Amino acid sequence: MVYPTDNEPFKFHMQRFTCKIVNLMKSEGLYASQGGPIILSQCPPTEPKE
Repeated sequence: MVYPTDNEPFKFHMQRFTCKIVNLMKSEGLYASQGGPIILSQCPPTEPKE
């Protein structure tokens, strides 16, 4: 089993992907505050360094 590591390129691209999805949902009016069915979206916090 391989556990995630502190991979900067992966974090950079995941942030871009997440922002793209959130902005798409906003532009389509999918959040509850816009009258849509999505109450909230959440990103897991980054793992603390030990």
